[in-house]
Amino acid sequence: MFYYYSIKCILEILRQNTNYTLITIDKSIVGKRGIIDHIEKAIQSPYIRDNWDGFEEAIGDLCWMEDPHIKIIHLELPSLSEKDMAIYLGILKDAYKYWSMAPPLDVEVIFTDELKITVENFLLKLNK
Repeated sequence: MFYYYSIKCILEILRQNTNYTLITIDKSIVGKRGIIDHIEKAIQSPYIRDNWDGFEEAIGDLCWMEDPHIKIIHLELPSLSEKDMAIYLGILKDAYKYWSMAPPLDVEVIFTDELKITVENFLLKLNK
């Protein structure tokens, strides 16, 4: 579902940037509005979304993209409240299920190894 790599591997992915829309995420992205704007700008969404439901729709659709090859690379987690972080990761998790069944969508959600336990703990909270 999500990929976890060392920072060295992630830097290599960033250097190789071939035919992918790269979206880098770090703690400088603040709040729900910040993460929604950042990703929607990167994927050039024709929609203006200002809530999680709209973001989920846009990130799950991607029909406007001619060649939807995307890597969402989390160098750090965005600065979100605990509630918003769980929602954000849940949206990516649900969207991943759709992307994997809807070729030609090729979307990877990548985190550094250091974030694995934190991300998985948020995902466990979603399943409770």
